Amino acid sequence: AAPGSPTLRARKLACPQCHGSIKLQNPDASLRVGCPYCGALLDCEGDLKILAKFGGKRIKPLLPLGTHARFEGEKFVIIGYMRRAAVVDRTEYPFDEYLLHHPAKGYRWLVCADGHWSYVSPLDPGSVRGDLNPSALGATFKHFSTALVAVKFVVGEFYWRVAVDDQVLASDYIAPPYMLSKEAVANEVTWSLGRYLTADELRTALAQPKLVLPRAD
Repeated sequence: AAPGSPTLRARKLACPQCHGSIKLQNPDASLRVGCPYCGALLDCEGDLKILAKFGGKRIKPLLPLGTHARFEGEKFVIIGYMRRAAVVDRTEYPFDEYLLHHPAKGYRWLVCADGHWSYVSPLDPGSVRGDLNPSALGATFKHFSTALVAVKFVVGEFYWRVAVDDQVLASDYIAPPYMLSKEAVANEVTWSLGRYLTADELRTALAQPKLVLPRAD
């Protein structure tokens, strides 16, 4: 994960495809942006350039870009959204990921799978020991699942060069209410730690006590 650092003020740009106004919340660190109007994937390293047009069905995130959420005693802002899917026995299992940003804390994630929510933080790979049943932060985790995970849709800002159809091999390990996740691609491995959130905890973090959430399966 990219380290947190002081950022420039938000920057407004026009999508070169549909000319919609795009507000970059973290313009000095974002490398890719998905246009919320036409779905085009744009390179924002300099002037916006079209990398790929999106021909599929656009998805409206439940939590809009720009939504604030309070975690770790700080107010984060949602700057990006991805729909990804795990592929198991030729069947896709979709889930949603919201990228949170704070100028000093850096990046976090809100993940929703089958109506269940988690707050996810990046981990230094050196803090994880073992692979089959890895340990981290004083706990040992048991293997839960391993699957290819593919990007299906993106909107908003991202600090890496994301693209639709990007794939990683993802492995999840559990020690409830926590889940340790490993993602591997080429020679790169990243680890993250998720903490399960109840519906009420999420509503409190969002300061939206009446927010209607998807039913948990």
